[in-house]
Amino acid sequence: MAAKMARHEWVISGERGILSMDGAGFHIPSNFATENLYYVLASNDYLCDVTYAVDRTKEVHCYQIMYLVSGNMTVRYEGKEYKVPESSLVLLDLRKPHYYRADTKIRMQWYLMNGVSLPAYYEYLLRAHSPVFPMDRKLIFLMNSLKKELMQREPNDHVVSMLITETLCSLSINSKSELSGPVQRAVNYMNAHYSEPVSLQDIAEHASLSKYYFSRQFQNEVGLTPWEYLTQERMRHAMQLLSDSGQSIESISYACGYAGASHFCRAFKKETGFSPAFFRKFLSNVPMGLDAGTEKAHEASEK
Repeated sequence: MAAKMARHEWVISGERGILSMDGAGFHIPSNFATENLYYVLASNDYLCDVTYAVDRTKEVHCYQIMYLVSGNMTVRYEGKEYKVPESSLVLLDLRKPHYYRADTKIRMQWYLMNGVSLPAYYEYLLRAHSPVFPMDRKLIFLMNSLKKELMQREPNDHVVSMLITETLCSLSINSKSELSGPVQRAVNYMNAHYSEPVSLQDIAEHASLSKYYFSRQFQNEVGLTPWEYLTQERMRHAMQLLSDSGQSIESISYACGYAGASHFCRAFKKETGFSPAFFRKFLSNVPMGLDAGTEKAHEASEK
């Protein structure tokens, strides 16, 4: 069932300098949306003069996207100040104190939103980027499409969720930045030595950093621990070998840096949800019989 918008003039307490509004207002998402989708609680399109400013110190349990269509703003958030130029997007966790103001006459679209996985997605994005993102044509299209959908008499919750999902995915793709020298060296080392029994100490030494500092730095830049990255690299190669080679599972385990087939089978199932033999049978043209006896023994040992 589609949710409805309460479309009427309204102003968040404390906001001044708003010259006009051209947005949807409050949104009442369905129960299904609040439990399973991304959803919008309120939205508007503001035209503001230079007196417009918002200073929130109390928690608001949702997230805000601001698309600055024209003009310039300043945002203060988590101890830092950001100058926001025209055609930028700002993503804020409103549970944290924040302040923003118009430095010139501005027009902006804003959306208060939530979703079960939104906190994790927000943290993922902000690990690699500031809360201010440059807009491109796709993001502009998504923001305008979201506004258009919310202006409908009965916005479709699934369309709203899809547009938010695409926006978050686009921000994630656009926010990828170059790795620092030490982290890039570590990535290159793991890509080249995934077939060897390397340790965290080996990787840190190759990056010329202490093990503990290196782990923090790597996770901040890549979004994974070094061990998680190495495991993913090994799994990529393992899936390729299972798909297009006739090697036994035992041989593949050694080729991917594991001490034996039982260790490899446990790791593969943990990462993919499948046993190597299941993956080979249903996702490749290699006959199941090649490793059947060996795999049954390993699967029995895992139970």
